Amino acid sequence: YLDRSQFDAVVQDTEWADLEILVVKVPSNPPYTSAQFEQWSQVWPVTYRPPLKLKKPEFSSDEKGYVEMCLQAAMQMKSNAADTENRARAVVMGKLQTRKIVAQAADTTSESGHPLRHAVMNCIALVADREVARLTAEPTDDNNTGESNSVPVKRSHELCEDRDVGGYLCEGLDSA
Repeated sequence: YLDRSQFDAVVQDTEWADLEILVVKVPSNPPYTSAQFEQWSQVWPVTYRPPLKLKKPEFSSDEKGYVEMCLQAAMQMKSNAADTENRARAVVMGKLQTRKIVAQAADTTSESGHPLRHAVMNCIALVADREVARLTAEPTDDNNTGESNSVPVKRSHELCEDRDVGGYLCEGLDSA
């Protein structure tokens, strides 16, 4: 950043020395209110996107108990990871509808030497690997019922409507 005197010193022996230069402060962040947008758009081209008004999720006591169990599992993984060279970070992905833990993983950036081996990416990789295996499995009729064990591929919006089909990570939390 140059102040006005430094800027003038830089341009004094150039073709721009005779130009009238106006210094104007511009916003470094997007506007958060319509009033900020109105004010800032006078000096700089900005866009305004009103914040989403999300409904606060309400959980039953049973659901709260499940969420607390997932948090305790993450805290246990974190304390286990603290005993190693890991950075003591852990993630637990659970499915509220079935009360099952979908995946859990710890940070392995230190031991792997790879910056993308943090807990969230490790957890997502576990789910992705499981989904690839599920979707590429050979259909079999293990129970001699005449029905295949393969799961039909569904679009994400269909997965939200069909609660018995798993595999969609952002179920109920995505926007249309």
